[in-house]
Amino acid sequence: QLAASQAAARAAQEDLAQNRQLGEMKSVGRHAIALSAAHLAQAQAENQVYQIQTNRCKIIAPFDGRVVSRKIQTFEYVNQGTPLLEIVDNTNLEIHLIVPSRWLTSIKPGQRFIFTPDETGISLQAEVLRIGARIDESSQTLTLIGRIIKPDNTLLAGMSGNASFTEVQ
Repeated sequence: QLAASQAAARAAQEDLAQNRQLGEMKSVGRHAIALSAAHLAQAQAENQVYQIQTNRCKIIAPFDGRVVSRKIQTFEYVNQGTPLLEIVDNTNLEIHLIVPSRWLTSIKPGQRFIFTPDETGISLQAEVLRIGARIDESSQTLTLIGRIIKPDNTLLAGMSGNASFTEVQ
């Protein structure tokens, strides 16, 4: 559609140029020239619409990451706002820990611990970023959010592991 609209705009431009030339020779009236100019304006407007639509077909990720899954297929029509891809950023991963709620008084943001992912078996230094906002009544547990102090590019989102705290009673 974009290519067709571009061709129509070129044709309208040529038609207008020819009618202007004929108008100088008094072989065509002002009406024909005005009509050619209107056709050119219409073709250019359609061209703009298709250009905008084509530009919207580009996918620009909001961050560098890795594609986890593709939600749509090539040439599939999707409505605005429909997720196309699931992308994960493995550079700033968080560790979500579930600890006994009685640790609430002993754990503080900034406190260090060792995190060992099951998948790699390599012990990594980590720290508590924040403490969860509620205690789960049924399991009497609390969620902690932590991060690896020196980022490790071998870690991937979804890995599980164990955390070791030395200062908790």
